[in-house]
Amino acid sequence: MRRNTHEDSVSAIDSVFSEAHLFNIYKNDSLKKFELNPLFTSFPKNQKAVDSIRNVVYSLPFYRI
Repeated sequence: MRRNTHEDSVSAIDSVFSEAHLFNIYKNDSLKKFELNPLFTSFPKNQKAVDSIRNVVYSLPFYRI
């Protein structure tokens, strides 16, 4: 049985997606560039806050499943 080494596993990883780091992209016309803003800045306190974040995430085209 072959055991994976650190080098094997790192070379296969391109990027990592975490739900803890979700962003929305905004077009800043005055600076003529896109900006990323976090969807939330604090941990949700209740289910209503979680549902609100989930609704925003699912409304953004680049997070659609």
